Amino acid sequence: MKNKTQLFISVASVIIVFDVVASFASRLLHFDYGSLMWVTFCLYMVCGYLGFQYRQLLGGFLAGLMAGLADSTAGWSLSVAIHPYIQHSQPRLTVFTVSVAIVFVTLVGGFFGFTGALIAKGISLLRVEH
Repeated sequence: MKNKTQLFISVASVIIVFDVVASFASRLLHFDYGSLMWVTFCLYMVCGYLGFQYRQLLGGFLAGLMAGLADSTAGWSLSVAIHPYIQHSQPRLTVFTVSVAIVFVTLVGGFFGFTGALIAKGISLLRVEH
């Protein structure tokens, strides 16, 4: 990637495409959409790993935040519109619950992005030692 803006657009796009594909797959193949949460966390870490090259740990954290924000806004909206298969009934959405979910998922994205950046830092330190 040439710059941070390109990274953030790429991160958001990958997360949104994943949400759409996973939603359709869940609906068509009748498996619980929530079971893919671990894939989302891995994607957040990959985003952080890639973000590390721009601003070290802060870059990874910011890339994870961007991934979480894209996931909790556009990704969630598209997923809800597709109606993936979800085993458990969903609570009634209010402005408050949606706002809390957006903040929470964005912060979770930042956490896993930071974790991915820590992995990138560890790998870069290992390369320097050898």
